[in-house]
Amino acid sequence: MNHLTRLVALCFVATTVCAADDLPRYQLPVGRVLHYSAQGSSKENNGAPGSRSRSTWQLTVVDNNSDGSARVIARSGMTYTPAGANADMPERVSTAAFDLYPDGRYRIDPQQAIRLSPQSIFPRLPGDANQAKTQWQDDVDWTGSRTTYAPQAADKPTAEFAFTAVQDGPTNRIYITTHKSTFHFDRARGVVTKVDGEFSQDWGFHQKGTSEMKLDKEETIPADQAADLARDYATFRDAATRYNKTMEGLHDEPARGQEIIDAAKAILTSAADKVQHQDVKREFADKLQQHDQYAKYSLEEAKRFADVLNKPAADWSAKDLDGKPLAARDLRGKVVV
Repeated sequence: MNHLTRLVALCFVATTVCAADDLPRYQLPVGRVLHYSAQGSSKENNGAPGSRSRSTWQLTVVDNNSDGSARVIARSGMTYTPAGANADMPERVSTAAFDLYPDGRYRIDPQQAIRLSPQSIFPRLPGDANQAKTQWQDDVDWTGSRTTYAPQAADKPTAEFAFTAVQDGPTNRIYITTHKSTFHFDRARGVVTKVDGEFSQDWGFHQKGTSEMKLDKEETIPADQAADLARDYATFRDAATRYNKTMEGLHDEPARGQEIIDAAKAILTSAADKVQHQDVKREFADKLQQHDQYAKYSLEEAKRFADVLNKPAADWSAKDLDGKPLAARDLRGKVVV
């Protein structure tokens, strides 16, 4: 091997090692669409069959922000079969928009995060080389939960960065639950390709289970289509926010119940005519279906509320914890804690 050939070979080895040693980061070009599917099952501690679930995810990068993050539109559909049931419950569809950084930090409206958490697909990645070799953590302020990540041992740099995630927080201690996931991150593609999970619960239910999520495919849509999706989804989120705000008026002015319900529906129907993307049209259709399904119940609830709002409480009597008689008439005009 001559000097030039040896130099080229050394450069190739050095480049390969350096690339493998680089910190894992998400690649978020505009137009990238990721499709995932997942399934999970559990068993009761006595061996009886538990629950089952199946879900799909579609995540589309629609814009790159000036601060280095990317705007992602996510849609998730999940079907759930409770323990002992023979049929699935109706599919539950959730959508959300969030801003994602290459290291996994994100911004999302907490109301959307309740239904769809970016961490399921985009876990936090190590902040520096030391963390990549030891561990790192991620906190969610509004839930008080903390996830601790740790890399799986590897004898030499590989194309895949595998790491575990263990979640802990108030809900874990309340429901006596454990959650552990193993993520498989493809360094070259800049994306998680597989997630293996295991969980347990010992309050209310006594069960253990496993889950698996995998990347089924990815595609790229033109930038103009991504921009159209971003614009249409923004229209949907704005209409949904105004709709929810309007429906809240039922509690303040229950006597105007039917008027408020009609006005809320008009917000959705007017905005639905302005969008073109089929996914967003489907979101409007689902929202309108839910409105029609619950409008009667909402109106009845408003009427019940109107019957008691700003009116004296009904008379009642009972015994306190010491067995002494207690009645509403004895408490009128007093501050009661």
